[in-house]
Amino acid sequence: SDSGDGGERELSPEEWDRALAEASMLLAQATRMAEAQTRAELGVAFALDASDAAAGAGGRMPPSDSGDEGDAAVSSVAERVAGLARFLCEGMGASDALSAERLAASLVRAGSPYAHPEMLEQKVRRLQNTLALDSLDVMSLVLADAQVLHVDAGSAVRRLLEMLAVWPAGRAACALSNCPRLLYVEDFSERYAGTQDALVGLMGVSEADAAFCLSEEPGLLWTLLVHTDPILSWRARDIAELPMSVQNDISFGLRSKYAL
Repeated sequence: SDSGDGGERELSPEEWDRALAEASMLLAQATRMAEAQTRAELGVAFALDASDAAAGAGGRMPPSDSGDEGDAAVSSVAERVAGLARFLCEGMGASDALSAERLAASLVRAGSPYAHPEMLEQKVRRLQNTLALDSLDVMSLVLADAQVLHVDAGSAVRRLLEMLAVWPAGRAACALSNCPRLLYVEDFSERYAGTQDALVGLMGVSEADAAFCLSEEPGLLWTLLVHTDPILSWRARDIAELPMSVQNDISFGLRSKYAL
């Protein structure tokens, strides 16, 4: 069969469910049965498989002339997902197998270049070196939010500098760990300034206390300002007016400073 775009076939939702179920089974079997392998061995083995698949399928699904094309495609995807999830766990230190499998599935399904383990490893290493925060684990950020992989080094540096302008390094690392999307939000400085002012007015706390609260609960950068009143200032508001989830985040963030 042809290896161009004409030979590619997208899986149906039902086939994706089958592929992911099979990937889970393969990953569980590999975890139980396989001996520990080095990062290089995993990378080389997966690279060879990926190269073979790409050569036969234009970089995506291997076409088949048989009546079992659907089953073959499902098995191929399942093997790629399981292989990448295994690499994440054994080669890159991902401690949560379920999160690793979810990330692997999303990368394979999207046809992402980071579905290739060597490219994934290189990107994570570059981001780790670029951010250079001792207490920050970039792999954990990627497991929580795959969009982090698409942040280029220049953008990462700009976001980091914006965060370091309002938080010390340890607090910036805490905020990023709690909310990876901070690495690619475009309006961080404006969003931060508005939310800090809201906390100072609403809670009567200092700017330093508000800054600490936001490093512990950076999700407030998205959930608090949407409740801005067009007439009343934050100083005239009561926290009880806010949704309970927002109240809890504010209370936890402020209490955490004195619990350390």
